[in-house]
Amino acid sequence: MLTLVLGQLVWALVLQWISLTKGTTGISGIKVPQFLMGFSSPNVGFYYFTLVISYAVVIGLIAINKSPFGLKLRGVRESESRMKMLGYNTSFLKWLAFMISSFVASLSGMFYVYYSGIINPDAITLNASNQVMIASIFGGVNSIFGAIIGTGIIKVLEIVLSGITQRYLLIIGILFLIVIVFAPKGVTGILESIWIRFSKDKQKSEVKD
Repeated sequence: MLTLVLGQLVWALVLQWISLTKGTTGISGIKVPQFLMGFSSPNVGFYYFTLVISYAVVIGLIAINKSPFGLKLRGVRESESRMKMLGYNTSFLKWLAFMISSFVASLSGMFYVYYSGIINPDAITLNASNQVMIASIFGGVNSIFGAIIGTGIIKVLEIVLSGITQRYLLIIGILFLIVIVFAPKGVTGILESIWIRFSKDKQKSEVKD
């Protein structure tokens, strides 16, 4: 919640600092870096560059998640008071986690600007921040792939439902509430439960055979 509040402060600053940000008009004419212009098409080079960086980020986050540092972060998430009793500086651990997540978010924001060629205050509104949070919870907050899956689902729903009705955000909100109530672990939690049940049924059938 504190991050959302700070985001709104930055949005207000960007909206009013017209000499730098051009206000609601935004900064336009942003082009893909020159070192990607050597391909037959700039979009092709930018696509592959984004793909490689995305894979590197995912692999890096998985490595962090499986490292001792990731184990400490999970400990802070489950019981911060217990981690403090064990002698860990939980404030520093949370600060490092925030810095890592901010770095990943800044990379995605940079690629978004190069992709669209324009940046304006609408990109950092409360609605945009909420979409990221909803996508993460929808996919599964305890999974890196959950965030990816959740974002894909939300974007597909937006594209499909926006062509059917103007109240598509209401439908997405209802689906979000259903997921929170009936599947707190998100889509990845549902898939994991299905896989565990399938594995148990398979083991039972093998034992019978």
